[in-house]
Amino acid sequence: MQDYDAAIVINPKWVNAYFGRAAALQQKAGSDFDAFVNEGRFEELAIAEYGKVLQIAPRHAGALSNRGQLHHILRRYDLAIADFTQAIEINPANPAFLRNRALTYRMMRRFDLAIADYRNALAMTQDADGRKLIGELLAQLGAAV
Repeated sequence: MQDYDAAIVINPKWVNAYFGRAAALQQKAGSDFDAFVNEGRFEELAIAEYGKVLQIAPRHAGALSNRGQLHHILRRYDLAIADFTQAIEINPANPAFLRNRALTYRMMRRFDLAIADYRNALAMTQDADGRKLIGELLAQLGAAV
């Protein structure tokens, strides 16, 4: 963390330093249970850091997706959907962004949208494990693969 802080002092516009700092905070945040225990403190700090990345590089799809994951953990599903949708618009070939948005739609009980995103992600996913996972998620929603 101190290395990122020092890098930002040297170059306050260095996107990778903010992104690295945000990712470190996100890693500290951990799981849903961890968010409950730490009362969302690390998630909020990481969200703010990803916001700094986006101030410098508004089309940073990784920052949008990671911030969306944090909003999802904090159950701010509308904000998560907005971030994932922007990430998809910037990089539509990344199936992880679609899977993340599908998971959030699923939590919102918007199953038709979740199924559509899972199917689109499945069409882009080449690895067998990823295809199996998406197939299982579709089956859980009662949708054909």
